[in-house]
Amino acid sequence: MRNVFLLSTALLLAACGSKVEGTYSLGVNHLKFNSNGKVITNVLGAGDGPEVPYTVDGDKINFRFPGGGNIVLTMNKDGSLDSALGKFTKK
Repeated sequence: MRNVFLLSTALLLAACGSKVEGTYSLGVNHLKFNSNGKVITNVLGAGDGPEVPYTVDGDKINFRFPGGGNIVLTMNKDGSLDSALGKFTKK
């Protein structure tokens, strides 16, 4: 019984971890999600912006551009991210 509890707990913790880590692209727009809970944006090929914190709540990823602009992305079952601009795919 203890082994079942430990296995269940381990699976739950793994499921709660961020699956969003990595670099996602949509044309010249790139989002790099790091394991430290921060994202680096590169919009319209303008170069890397500052690291900003992101949160994951279910299939929603939230972050805020410096100076304003809340961004909400939706993680799809195929691992891509839906945004107001279109679909970001993992590199």
